[in-house]
Amino acid sequence: MNEQCVRAIVLGTRDVKEIDRVVFFLEDSDRKRSGFAKGAKHSKKRFVNTLEPLALIQLVYKETPRGLWLQDSKLERWFITGSESRKHLGVKHIIREVLLRFLPDDDPNPGIFELLLKTLQSLCETSDAINILILFLFRFGFVQGYLPTFERCSVCGNELARAKKWVWQLTPFRTTCAFHRLSGTLKWEWDLEILRVIQAAHTWPVDHLWKVKVSRWKRKGLLKNLSTWLEITFHQEIKSFKWLERILEGELDSVRLDSSLQKASG
Repeated sequence: MNEQCVRAIVLGTRDVKEIDRVVFFLEDSDRKRSGFAKGAKHSKKRFVNTLEPLALIQLVYKETPRGLWLQDSKLERWFITGSESRKHLGVKHIIREVLLRFLPDDDPNPGIFELLLKTLQSLCETSDAINILILFLFRFGFVQGYLPTFERCSVCGNELARAKKWVWQLTPFRTTCAFHRLSGTLKWEWDLEILRVIQAAHTWPVDHLWKVKVSRWKRKGLLKNLSTWLEITFHQEIKSFKWLERILEGELDSVRLDSSLQKASG
């Protein structure tokens, strides 16, 4: 059995029997993995406070024919601290849920660990959580190959950058100049600012990505566009989006986040 020591970010856990856990994590080799942590629920040394959602840890595991067996862990940093705003907490859980649900297991996903780490660090340094979430979701879509380049109109072939207005349609999926008459549903009309944001999310280095800003009055619509695209693409509802919508609408001002948000991964 080969013992490995990796840097990892915990995405979630699932209880097994009374004292054991299965841990889902993203490791610095850009792979989402899962491993068995024997006795983790009652651990007083090996796993104390290290297997919480979005904890950055040093993780030791052994590869066996039956899967990964976690041996030890050491905390570097918590990215969910309990002191963040409800909006920041909702954003972090959306990111966690998207990775748990839609990132393929065990396959290399180049750049995804750096993207997650830089996203979480940026969330801790700014109040601009929705802007960061939008940039993360676009970059995730490009890294995974789910999004087109948003360069040309699907109808006439002209460059979208030459149009003052353009449309992102989800059913059927296409990007077009705004003057085309389109059948189908779920259409969002955008301007060149949003096109530049999307193209920057595709090409800019991760360290500089957070300098890109979306106008505040466009963020809610763009986030709705993105969340609908994700749910249509993967045929799954993203529960955390519903919570964030309620938070943004001020419906949870005096209500603590329900435990179902903490367990959005199901």
